[in-house]
Amino acid sequence: MAELGKRKQRVQIEIVLPFEHPIGLSKPIHFEKAISKTNPDIVTINDRAVVISFERVRSYSKAKYLCKTRVGYLRWLLLSLACMEGMEQSVGIAAVSCSVDRKDAIELEVPHELSDALSTFSGAGYPDRVVGRSLQNDAVAKSLHIAISYSWAASGAGYPEERLKLLWGAFNALYRGYAGAADSGATRDIQMLNKVNQLFIEHDVLSRSLIKFDDIFDDISYEDFVGWKLLTAARSSALHIANKDKKKVKPYQLDNLRCIDRQSLIYMRDRGCADYPSKSFLKTKITELLPEAGTDRLRTRRVALLVCRYAYILRCDGVHANREYPVFNSNAMLKKRLLGDLLETVIVDFATWLAMNY
Repeated sequence: MAELGKRKQRVQIEIVLPFEHPIGLSKPIHFEKAISKTNPDIVTINDRAVVISFERVRSYSKAKYLCKTRVGYLRWLLLSLACMEGMEQSVGIAAVSCSVDRKDAIELEVPHELSDALSTFSGAGYPDRVVGRSLQNDAVAKSLHIAISYSWAASGAGYPEERLKLLWGAFNALYRGYAGAADSGATRDIQMLNKVNQLFIEHDVLSRSLIKFDDIFDDISYEDFVGWKLLTAARSSALHIANKDKKKVKPYQLDNLRCIDRQSLIYMRDRGCADYPSKSFLKTKITELLPEAGTDRLRTRRVALLVCRYAYILRCDGVHANREYPVFNSNAMLKKRLLGDLLETVIVDFATWLAMNY
């Protein structure tokens, strides 16, 4: 009898998703979640349901089938699905059933934490491979998981200023995750951004972003859009080289300038530095670099500049309140909305690359 008491039973919980049409998965998503030290949950997401399988001793109470830990990861699962590419349906739960040792299933009550998890569809459109990777149990998965949550929050932001900050939170999670996965040694934001800027230019990370760049600058002037004075200002620490630094220019400072396309460097020199005495040395260094400046991968270099340099400055200005909130500045609002559109697309591209390579 003692041996019988230790026998395990196979429990399967099926969570039916209330979709009129199957969700577009390239293949089912599988992952594990640690609930018990010895027997994890085996979770499968298919086109219409989430199936959880696990083994427990026979004394395991039905009240524990939807325990706090299990409900917790299911909430994040639903959030991830809401941000998945092609998800045009409201994410929720239609029904929950449970079977033990493959016997007839019984219906379970949907916990209120799950029924109220998400009210309407919201998201950035991450490919299903990103969603699947984000549900794993490692550092890269955590960075993807954080990025998805900030993207979801950004979609409900009331103003472009707030949306840009939240999207930057998603981007921040990704470049921090990349720095750790690539063992780059970068620990500060500016160092990690330097690595990501270089990654974008040297590898085919961006695809959707180049299309978005073309869409944005089909109707407006790239030259007039960028605040070149701001991009060359002292607080643009990745690009600005002060006059006092003449004898100790750091190699990475010149490398950062070399990432920029030739025409943008000319804009920085002529429109950004102009005849400001404090920028005379930077102006000289840009002129010296022009003969070797890149003209290849033009759009990629400009997307990297707009996101890793320009959007970063605007985000910092907003966070630290360096200037007044753009309540009545429609041009600033438009600029941040468009930068937000571009950044959101870069986030999806970057997350996709990270999910495929780490």
